[in-house]
This record gives sequence, structure tokens and C-alpha cells, in this order.
Amino acid sequence: MCVARATIIGVTNGSVIDADTVVTCTADDIAYPPAEYRWTDEVSGNKTTGARFMLTPGTQYKLTCNASNNPEILGCYATAYVVFNSKLTLYSLYISTLCH
Repeated sequence: MCVARATIIGVTNGSVIDADTVVTCTADDIAYPPAEYRWTDEVSGNKTTGARFMLTPGTQYKLTCNASNNPEILGCYATAYVVFNSKLTLYSLYISTLCH
């Protein structure tokens, strides 16, 4: 059964999320064999595979997830899109000063 739908989980359009948030792509449950996932970041041009996409802090993303389970069958895939930003984590350094 061909993939009919792809969904990106963990982020919504226009959101700003923590860089440690897991962004995942899933295909509908009726797809068999299980889908393979290909990510494209339209901002950087980077491409990767796998169900999860790893974020970099302080980065703007325009992600496309393509889920396909039968590449030999024309049109047997689904695509999902999302545009968002990841937060830049700021670390504070506290210095203790001892006065004598």
C-alpha cells in the first residue's frame, strides 16, 4: 500500500522551538512496506534521511519531509512542509567573588 500522507510532528508553522525538541516525520499507518524519509532544508540546502531531524540552535528552517515506501511506483510518496525557528540557547556565567 502506498504512502498517502506525511506529517511533521514536534513543530508548527511559524513557531520558535527549543533546539533540543525532536522533530519527526511520520507516514500514515496503512503504508506497507514502512516508509523511508528524506528531509530537505530549503534555507540551507542541506539534505538528510531518517524519521528524525536534528536542529541547530538559533537557526531558521523551511523543512520538507518526503515519505516514500515504493520508489518504483510513480506517485507513491507524500510530502509535508513546515517553516519555523529554533531558539538560540543562552548560557549565563556566574562568577562568585570572595571579599576578604
